[in-house]
Amino acid sequence: MGYIDWVGLQPAFIALVGALVGGGCAIYGVYVTHENNLKEHEIKEENEVRNFLKAIHSEILTIWERYSNTYKVEVDGIRDGQWLNYIYPIKQDYFTVYNNNTHLLGKIQNNDLRKRIVVAYTQAKGLIDSLVSNNESLEEYNMASWEYQREQSSISEAHMYALKHVLLNYAPKIKEQSIELEKNIRDLIKDIDGHTS
Repeated sequence: MGYIDWVGLQPAFIALVGALVGGGCAIYGVYVTHENNLKEHEIKEENEVRNFLKAIHSEILTIWERYSNTYKVEVDGIRDGQWLNYIYPIKQDYFTVYNNNTHLLGKIQNNDLRKRIVVAYTQAKGLIDSLVSNNESLEEYNMASWEYQREQSSISEAHMYALKHVLLNYAPKIKEQSIELEKNIRDLIKDIDGHTS
């Protein structure tokens, strides 16, 4: 039978054990690095969402305060049988943070908070659309009223009264939208405060 030179194999055995230990350490190192990268990514994403929520908070609160100190005073003052007789200049996109970061909504883990944000912004955009529409109807009514005073025709009178009817029907809807939006914004601000503090 053949003779095995154990002494000659000792360096090969030591090299094999060293390779296995080294390989195991390398695999463990890759695993630890991967876990650390996942944790860093998770922390980065949590910070990104937290910062997004803070920005949403600032944007919606700033816009609401501006609205409350200007146009809302007129909306709140609408009485039965009155229309919103105030033209408010609305010419731009007021929701820069929301519109440019909607991709972050899906990263918000709390479904109720995510939904509340979408609902509040949808309602705010709807209210702005209503106010723009009221502005247009009011401008058209003022023009029709001026035409009626100038012409005294039954056609211009009918046009003026049709627009008056539109304004009278639209005013309570605008007031209702404003009240509902105010409640939702207060709830949203409270929710965001609870998630960012």
